[in-house]
Amino acid sequence: MVALSTGSNASGPVVRLDRFAYAYPGMTDWVLREISLSIGPGQCHLVQGPTGAGKSTLLLAIRGLLPPGRQSGTLAIHTGSDAASAGSGVGLVRQNPKTQLLCTSLGAEVAFGLENHRVAPSEMPDRVRAALAEVGLRRSLNHSVDALSMGQQYRACIAGLLVMEPVLVMLDEPMAQLDPKGRREVLAIIRRLKRSGRAVLICDHRPEPIQTVVDRFWHLDASGRLGETGPPAHGRPVMNLAAPGPGGRSAPEDSEVPVVRVHDLRLALGPDSLDLTGLSFCARHGERIAVYGPNGAGKTTLIRALAGLVAPLDGTLTVLGAPPRPSRLRGRLAILFQDPRKQMFETTVFDEVAFAARRNGTPEDEIDSKVNDLLDCLGLTGLLHASPHQLSYGQTHLVGLAAVLAGNPEILLLDDPFAGLDKKCARLVVSAVSRQAEVHGTTVVWTSHEAGGLDPWVDRTITLPDPADRRAERDEPVSVRQPPHRSKARYRLGTGIMLAVCVSLSMLAFAARSGIFLVALTAVNLLLTLVFCPQPLRLLRKGAVLFLWQTALVVLLYGIRFGFPQGIASGVQVAGQLFMAFWPGLIFMSANTQPRIVRTLGRFLPSRIAFVAATCLRFLPLLLGEMQQIREAQVFRGARILTGDLKSPRYWPDWLYCLMVPTLIKTLSLSADIAMAATARDFGIHPKRTAWPGD
Repeated sequence: MVALSTGSNASGPVVRLDRFAYAYPGMTDWVLREISLSIGPGQCHLVQGPTGAGKSTLLLAIRGLLPPGRQSGTLAIHTGSDAASAGSGVGLVRQNPKTQLLCTSLGAEVAFGLENHRVAPSEMPDRVRAALAEVGLRRSLNHSVDALSMGQQYRACIAGLLVMEPVLVMLDEPMAQLDPKGRREVLAIIRRLKRSGRAVLICDHRPEPIQTVVDRFWHLDASGRLGETGPPAHGRPVMNLAAPGPGGRSAPEDSEVPVVRVHDLRLALGPDSLDLTGLSFCARHGERIAVYGPNGAGKTTLIRALAGLVAPLDGTLTVLGAPPRPSRLRGRLAILFQDPRKQMFETTVFDEVAFAARRNGTPEDEIDSKVNDLLDCLGLTGLLHASPHQLSYGQTHLVGLAAVLAGNPEILLLDDPFAGLDKKCARLVVSAVSRQAEVHGTTVVWTSHEAGGLDPWVDRTITLPDPADRRAERDEPVSVRQPPHRSKARYRLGTGIMLAVCVSLSMLAFAARSGIFLVALTAVNLLLTLVFCPQPLRLLRKGAVLFLWQTALVVLLYGIRFGFPQGIASGVQVAGQLFMAFWPGLIFMSANTQPRIVRTLGRFLPSRIAFVAATCLRFLPLLLGEMQQIREAQVFRGARILTGDLKSPRYWPDWLYCLMVPTLIKTLSLSADIAMAATARDFGIHPKRTAWPGD
């Protein structure tokens, strides 16, 4: 039986576990076994262990966020107050800050927990400013959270906890996605938390970056048992992997024809960043190149440019002898983004890995041996028939790597392949990639914010400059420029009135039965966009792209159902109706801030439902971006989901299996992450919520 305590215990530990054990519902094996741990005020404890050992489960158990399963032992939390729930007084920040930022403005984001606890709106601004000062984040309360760097977003998440004055702060893999500057900022916050008397519990598989602030070290093994260890030896590098073995391939000769040629390249890094300029290098057959740089330096943008997914502003870029285009590089180039889970769509590990091999023409009688060889190299032989959607993060990452290597690409692009991996998984990645380069002559370009971490396994390194340094050279302020604000719209209509207008337009779109009526609705929506939306031309460009994709898909489905060309006319009309029903929603979102939307919906909906609806709108652009990245990655695995592939009916199922299925899986995963982030900050603790007074 588990005992939960939330009373005052100033002289004792903040949290105490005594022989605590837990098993997920329907599972026979214990995930956590005989866990005994206590943390006092002002102490910082680190729990390390391999990927999938149960570190995140331990944090969720302490926060009270696990589903009801089998439990035994004692878990006692002393918050120093007579709190209403076991979770009060305990804060948790998970690894990815992007899925934990539930509001659009910095002030509203930090105040989210205060709203859930019905704090008076007049008290919120001062408490929010104090929390932001505690994490060293001095920005306007109206600043967009999407304009913050990764490190700043992580600090904003911590501020969202501190505003509720927790006695225990828990951080799950806090250093995984941060560059050295971001890590230093988080370490400074941990020191301030300890000085203020708060307890800190960190789960991470790499102790070196944070050992200077840790008081006690623990190790959680693969069986779920916890034991105390000492600090790691000083002076070890952060990525202390195995040294390369003998017999490695010598560096390519300068006389070889470059596989990749980059000269004086200029890349746009976004509306709020300086361009990356003056980049020049060549990559030859079988060469391995590491690209280092802090968050925001342009590493991912460079990877996407090499794949032909973004066009350079200036300079020369050729890949395999010509400017890069996805249609030409499909089957010859492979790309693995940071989160390979979004690329999974098959039901077994074998089929997931075999997909690229089949699409790239590997004979069927050779596929079994190829897949088995890759899985054996990556230590996955026992998972041949397992579902790729039920693996640990490390296992999924290795399956994703095997899936792109199976196509035997000439060029392999890896975007931060070690983020979130323990040393065992990182060694397997290095081994497999090095073998691919040496045996098959694959050219490898991989990125990392760990300067020098890949040096023993690469032929050359490229270091991208820090964006702050580039601004300093041009005498520009280091702070990120605020995106164009919504007040720049020509006119502003009351949120309630605009909601009524947009809902009416959507209903009229479904009632439209003639082309003339649809044209009239288009004119009205165009007028609303130009008058009430900030950056209307940008919104119209995005809308045009969305309309073309939607129309192509609907016409395709109608053509399959009713035949060509009979189904084309009906498909175009239905596509127009759907888009005209959807477009007013985009106008409404663009013209209003999230707090305005919540307040308006809250007039006739329960406050919790109003917030959920507004949050869905807030994460829609993120989901569309994820869908685009899924499509990009699948194209290079051999999926026929480019616009030109629509000409061949035999590839139409790829749009469903290779794009829609992974997108659906990602949607469900994103929904679960958002729900977890909201619950961790006490969303739903009261039937009604107060509202952030800002805009």
